[in-house]
Amino acid sequence: MPEKEILAILKQKALISRANTVKGRKDLIDLVSLFVLSDFDWDKYHQIISQYQLSDYLQFTGEILTKTTKIEELDLNIHKIAKFKKQILANLQ
Repeated sequence: MPEKEILAILKQKALISRANTVKGRKDLIDLVSLFVLSDFDWDKYHQIISQYQLSDYLQFTGEILTKTTKIEELDLNIHKIAKFKKQILANLQ
């Protein structure tokens, strides 16, 4: 089983290739679920992104999240997702 930071990167790759599809929506939900974990190691995540030159993953994910107004499957309504997006988008920089 890959570490959650690696799993997040794999989910990002899937999201990029399946954006705007039902499976892409599930990838987004899975990715957000990983990002909100209290023990998600953002430093480790950024090291892997840097090591494998995947900064375009950060940009694409940031764009998708910016456009996302709610994720009902995770009980993130318009108000909850606004708070979430501030936190996550800051970590995707």
